[in-house]
Amino acid sequence: GAAIADHLADRGYRRLAVVGSRAATDTRAAARVAGFVRQAETRGLPQPLEFAVDRPADIRVGPQLLADTLAVEPPIQAVFCVGTQI
Repeated sequence: GAAIADHLADRGYRRLAVVGSRAATDTRAAARVAGFVRQAETRGLPQPLEFAVDRPADIRVGPQLLADTLAVEPPIQAVFCVGTQI
């Protein structure tokens, strides 16, 4: 997650979001999200917005999470998708 935050910050993106799962069993996703948020803070970026479901993420939740991120004003500039099925 930290490397993704650096990559986006290096390209000038400031309004970031992360989408994925908050399922208690998905500890790898939680670690990625934490690293992303922590590194964004270290880089002086605004707190990334988080869009997540409370179950393991799968292909069915992707469209809703995308719609949620697109509805934010001012618009999000870059999204970090945590999980291979989103």
